[in-house]
Amino acid sequence: MSEKLIVDKIVFLDIDGVLNSEEYFNKCFSSDNVCDLDTDAINRLIKFLDDTNAKIVLSGSWRSLNVQNTILEFSTFNHELLKKLIPYIIGVTPQFYKHRKRGNEISYWMNMLSIDHNDLVKHGCVLENVEISKNYKYVIVSDDSDILRGQNFVQTDFKTGLTDE
Repeated sequence: MSEKLIVDKIVFLDIDGVLNSEEYFNKCFSSDNVCDLDTDAINRLIKFLDDTNAKIVLSGSWRSLNVQNTILEFSTFNHELLKKLIPYIIGVTPQFYKHRKRGNEISYWMNMLSIDHNDLVKHGCVLENVEISKNYKYVIVSDDSDILRGQNFVQTDFKTGLTDE
């Protein structure tokens, strides 16, 4: 049996508008480069994750229906720096198709965690070898504002994406 990874800090991450931006796209298109994700923004995120020992739960459109498929898809992308995010990914929020609001999906994930961690694992929302500390801290990072009042939220601007600020 493999050892459990104990997680006490979580970043609920949206990728579009955080790890890419209008500014980045404009810079790429003017230089005829292929654009997908901003290398500087990914490096900023990785530094933050390393400095805080935080892990990622994907909450944006880049997630698949479960964490295993999401990690598999990330491993097939032709973006080496994005692949470096794979060891940090521990889960995905469920996708509510009717009345979708990211804050509700995150709230549901956190509520299910407090009720039955194994149910989150069974539904593919958390990796099997991960145990979330009862006193975990979290932050939501997104350029969208569909977050619930009172949630720990850092809003990026799609114009600039994730900055040092």
